[in-house]
Amino acid sequence: MELAIEIYKYLNDHFSIMKPKDRKDQVFKNKQNSKNKTGPSKEQLKKAFRKQEQFLKGNIHKAHTSIKDKKQIEAISKSKITIKEIKTPNTKKSLSKKTTCPVHIIEGITPSMIESNLYDIFNINYLKSKEQIENGINLGKKFLRKLQIRNEQITLSSKRLKQGKIDPRRIYAANFEDDLFYKINRSTYKPINLHVSIDGSGSMEGSKWNQVLTNTIALGYISLKMDNIDLTISIRTTGKDPKRSTNTEHIPLLILAFNSKKHTLKDLKRLGYYKTNGLTPEGMCLNALNEYIPNSSYYLDSYLINMSDGIPTFECSYFEYKNKSAIIDTAKAVNNIKKKGIKILSYFIKSNYSELKDRELITDFQTMYGKEASFIDPKNINEVTKTLNNLFLEKNLIS
Repeated sequence: MELAIEIYKYLNDHFSIMKPKDRKDQVFKNKQNSKNKTGPSKEQLKKAFRKQEQFLKGNIHKAHTSIKDKKQIEAISKSKITIKEIKTPNTKKSLSKKTTCPVHIIEGITPSMIESNLYDIFNINYLKSKEQIENGINLGKKFLRKLQIRNEQITLSSKRLKQGKIDPRRIYAANFEDDLFYKINRSTYKPINLHVSIDGSGSMEGSKWNQVLTNTIALGYISLKMDNIDLTISIRTTGKDPKRSTNTEHIPLLILAFNSKKHTLKDLKRLGYYKTNGLTPEGMCLNALNEYIPNSSYYLDSYLINMSDGIPTFECSYFEYKNKSAIIDTAKAVNNIKKKGIKILSYFIKSNYSELKDRELITDFQTMYGKEASFIDPKNINEVTKTLNNLFLEKNLIS
């Protein structure tokens, strides 16, 4: 009773509880006002209350899920996808500027991802890239014949030593000489780790992508056959956000499409399903990529091979990444990779721009990747593979 009195006092002080007479007056006024306004009917109110009552009981109406959504849900559950928040400049003019942007990292291309067209980045029709896949495998076989030497072990036997293992052929001189020992030094080619990262934006569509795909498949085939060459192939692009219904809402994607340590030729061929259709979140993806490239050391040479044709560009409802700030951010990402002792070979695939535009792109590309950046014609992408072939044949031996 005491508690009830206290509650009444509180409500009376704060919400001005009306006396019976005042309440009657208010009811009359409400009736008068309701005559002039169209509100929900009694049936509509009853229906709303019944719906709310069912909701409170946990009886929730489930909407029908489309076949496409079901396939995408299944693809996400079967795929290894991680989301990494990348700190990067946002030039979007808004009151609350977001300073990080999520990058979705996809490890491997699975059949369910292709079938559901997850992120809207896959072509169901593999035949479009079948010729490039076959040409890439044939090119890989051609280079592989020259590279078999890397699988060999170089052995050097040193005799007449004063310590080591006893040489049976020198036992006859045991009472007279002390150089009865021998040692065998075995040297192998230094292992190479290659990470080939490709710009998968819409501007790469056509002859550029066909040439890049052929040469990348060749490198992948070589890495599957060589003991001391490991290769990872990644694609940098953007895709439709599965969590948002609007078609214009994109997110940065880093696709770790192939890893020679755990994938097979069948996995390598799935690169043929990829569709070049997106923006260029260059620096964002390179920042996310950094942790997947091992450091160089005495026992390992680590390389990042970049092939792209544009300037960093990404935009969605809450984020904008372009112009000078995006170029500087990409340059910082590249420098962070170089600090790990990783050598970067970057190739800009030229387009039919005007001479002035071409000069601007060259300057910006060198700002991002350094003065050693190379500029190649789409028809001469084989030069990239030849350069790497010469790199593989360098006699960099370790014992």
